[in-house]
Amino acid sequence: LQEAAGARVDGAFGPRTLAAVERMDPAALIERFAAIRLAFLKRLRHWRTFGRGWENRLNRVTEKALRQSRVCPHCGEPL
Repeated sequence: LQEAAGARVDGAFGPRTLAAVERMDPAALIERFAAIRLAFLKRLRHWRTFGRGWENRLNRVTEKALRQSRVCPHCGEPL
């Protein structure tokens, strides 16, 4: 998340990470996070065996996150 938000990657979610996340467009953050995750998965030695399933799952999760990012979490109305 820190890398996707452009924050310093230190493994601690603090005020600087939160500020970086809040500055980003939610859809852009989701897309960047997914791209970073996919790049990580492709570096794993079992990518050739399981990669298609991992990528399909990542795509489903990303699409769901993008849909949810366009809806108010309090009232369910489109943003």
